[in-house]
Amino acid sequence: MKQRNLSSFLLFLCVVFTSQAQYTNVINSNRPGKTETPYAVGTDVLQIEKSFSYQLFNQNNILTQQWNSNLNLRYGIWKEKFELSLTRDYNSLYQNKINYSKKGTNRLAVGVKYLVFDGERKETPEMFKSWKKRYGFWHQDIIPAIALALHYNTPFSNGNFVNANQSSATASLIAQNNIGRTLRINNQFDYMYIGAELPEFAYTISSTYVLNDKFNPFFEFAYHNNKEFSFFNFGLGSSYLINLNFLIAAYLDTTFGKTRNGVESGLHLSYRFDWHQDKWIKLESKSKKEQMIEDGELEEEDKSFFKRLSSTLFPKREKKEHDESSKLEEDTKKQEKNWFDNFLKKEKKEKKKKEQEEENKTNTNKPILGY
Repeated sequence: MKQRNLSSFLLFLCVVFTSQAQYTNVINSNRPGKTETPYAVGTDVLQIEKSFSYQLFNQNNILTQQWNSNLNLRYGIWKEKFELSLTRDYNSLYQNKINYSKKGTNRLAVGVKYLVFDGERKETPEMFKSWKKRYGFWHQDIIPAIALALHYNTPFSNGNFVNANQSSATASLIAQNNIGRTLRINNQFDYMYIGAELPEFAYTISSTYVLNDKFNPFFEFAYHNNKEFSFFNFGLGSSYLINLNFLIAAYLDTTFGKTRNGVESGLHLSYRFDWHQDKWIKLESKSKKEQMIEDGELEEEDKSFFKRLSSTLFPKREKKEHDESSKLEEDTKKQEKNWFDNFLKKEKKEKKKKEQEEENKTNTNKPILGY
């Protein structure tokens, strides 16, 4: 049971989110859902994320059908915590009431993301000694990993869409909490289309739970607001791992608000090209003294302020105490050596005496031959 929980957690950690080391042996995807992971894909990893979705919603009493295609390219460079991205949203929209349609690139953006703080619990030797410590709740779990993302929305898009043909920016704050070993909670704040005609604020919270080593279901709740309308989203879905570098996912989302109501369903595919190479770190071997301190066989030296001050003010006294201690230790070793040498000499002498007695006894009992 413990092995199953551990394997499920590791898979979840790699597929949906990354652990404190950015690179993982299993693909790490931002999808499904609208929240992203604060972690990068890892250096020299190119990841392709493709989504297809269908929306049917009523806005201002006009029924709208919309087909969406999203492409997101992610590449890790410079540091494990840093990645570049290229995003393209393609939409095809039709409103049958007024017989109106439009299609084209709704958004083309380039961006960066950097992990500012990693709140993932650190592995310690004590965790392997206790199942409760390893899999139980830690107060450290409430401290999230935090990342900042910044995207530049280029003007190379279809002018028929809102905020198209305009240069703008999108800033995101992404936070992830690791609760226990199987639950993840993400909070994301987005301020989109800064400097454009219709800027928008969005807040999204999502939760993912490890069901088994293949499926990882999730649900999310989102709020969108701009000067023309506001609405809420509630969605759920699950991801499925095909192999180490290939992931598929499906989701269903509902929209509700004063002026907008509808549903959305979608399919997501993620694939990565992995050229990552781990960097070897040379570890210096510990001295005998450091190892004895770690094993509890020797107490660590007091390096407090007063101890260092005493060492500075009274160096001769400390040296004298050290010399006396060394001399006492040397005398003790010398006494032990002398005792052992005396013991060997005594044993040797007694053995020789015993051999001499045996020889005399043998000579005494030997018969005298006459002529």
